[in-house]
Amino acid sequence: MTQTGNDCYILCGSVLESDALQKIFNCDSCFRIIHPLEFSLSISNAIVGFKQSFQGLCNYRDYRIITKTIENLSVNDFTNEQRNLIIGGQKMNQRINQLIGSGAELMFLKEKKYQDQVEYRFIWAINNQFYPMKEYIYIECKEAIQFCERIEK
Repeated sequence: MTQTGNDCYILCGSVLESDALQKIFNCDSCFRIIHPLEFSLSISNAIVGFKQSFQGLCNYRDYRIITKTIENLSVNDFTNEQRNLIIGGQKMNQRINQLIGSGAELMFLKEKKYQDQVEYRFIWAINNQFYPMKEYIYIECKEAIQFCERIEK
């Protein structure tokens, strides 16, 4: 279990334009992002406390679990000289970073039962030490509009 993504805002979309998807999400209109990188950069500039962004397709698996082998993992990586478990510390932090990396892989993981959505995510991380996370944010960013087009039915 990890806290990965707790400092992120996520915009989810699909690379598939479909009436069926619109029905699933109860929407009657949509827009196409023509230039995803430029779109993401313009939104980044509008988010207070922005520090990093990711974007890409979701990775669909049977379970939302990532397994990986970490070479030479030892209980000594998590203990001091007296063999007491230490929460934190340089050695432990290095090993945890090897285990979870940036966490980006986790933020794009989705259960296989949703693969028909062909989801694409934009993720913006903020420095939540100084800028507290909100349940959602409303961003007015006219600069981003030029990188999109409205899909008319």
